[in-house]
Formats: sequence, C-alpha cells, structure tokens
Amino acid sequence: MEFTLSRASLMICGVILLTAAVSPVADFLQDENDGYLQELAEKDARLLDALVESGYDEVFLHGDSFLPSAEYSLRVDGYLLTIQAPDGAERTAALRNQLVPMEISYCTESEISPGDMLCPSAE
Repeated sequence: MEFTLSRASLMICGVILLTAAVSPVADFLQDENDGYLQELAEKDARLLDALVESGYDEVFLHGDSFLPSAEYSLRVDGYLLTIQAPDGAERTAALRNQLVPMEISYCTESEISPGDMLCPSAE
C-alpha cells in the first residue's frame, strides 16, 4: 500500500512541476507570435503605401503576398490596416495614405488602379 501511495504522490508532484515549467514557455511563445503578427501588419501597410504611391496605372493585389495562410484576414479602412489571426488576435498598423475600405483574403487576386484605392477626400 505504501509503495502505491508513494508512486501516486510522486506522479502528482511531477505533473505539478511540469505544469509550472510549461506556463512560462507558453507565454513566451504567445508573445513571439504577437510580435510576428504586428511585424506582418506593418510590412503590409508599407507595401500598400508603396503600391498607392508607385505611379503605376494598374496593380494586381494578391492575397498570398499579404497573408501567411488562408486562416488570416486583412482589412483596410482609412488610415488603418488590421490583420486578424486564426486565434482571434488582431494587430493594427498605420497607413500614410487614406484608403477606401477593402478586405483582402489569402486566395484572392484583384486588379485595381492605385488612384482608385485612395479615398476621394484624400486626393
């Protein structure tokens, strides 16, 4: 009986120690993922600003160029670009140009004039 109780208490202590060790690692990985999402939003904002300011007659927007996978979504509204991750986390980045509201998804492609991307009040 004592042998069984000692093994059971040893297993319980092991689970508690393992839980205590895993929690900081999970927090670190979540912080790293949030940083990646913010960097992605800022990169996409710079890319859209560059396309608007490029002077091209027409540009092709490929969702694959902006998003890492189909689970992510991207919204633009005015001076804000927002990326939403599959877990519901959102990160926002500022745009230099005021753009019309649009959504870009992973497997989409659209042809648009950079001038049509600008809000009429911003021109």
